[in-house]
Amino acid sequence: MQNLCPLLLGFLFCPPVLLVKPFVHFRPAQLRLTEGETATFTCSISNPDYGNYLNWYQWGPDCQPVKLDPGSRKYSVSKRDRRTYQMEIRDVEKNDSGTYYCWVNAIQLKVPFLKSNEGNLTVTGVPPTRLDLLWMS
Repeated sequence: MQNLCPLLLGFLFCPPVLLVKPFVHFRPAQLRLTEGETATFTCSISNPDYGNYLNWYQWGPDCQPVKLDPGSRKYSVSKRDRRTYQMEIRDVEKNDSGTYYCWVNAIQLKVPFLKSNEGNLTVTGVPPTRLDLLWMS
């Protein structure tokens, strides 16, 4: 019983802290759009204190990450709340199809970078209109 006293006192005066591994969640996992539509992706950070800098990436054709430029006309990035960021890709084209993810620079952590899971965007061509079909026949 004497060996249990320090342990019991520790729980009474120093309640255990649940240590949760920080994570970044990317969604949706799959998105299928037609050319000209807007793709919307969201990244959620488990703890807002970890999210000093959040960047968005697409895997390039040579399997190298390509950092997306939120300052361009193609992409729009916004902070929805302390934990959630959103990126829009305007007027998607077939070459926007691919795998996307976000990356958080969390200086406070021993591992200063957190990569999210990935999401796939598939962009299909615009289906022909009835007028197009009549013209083609």
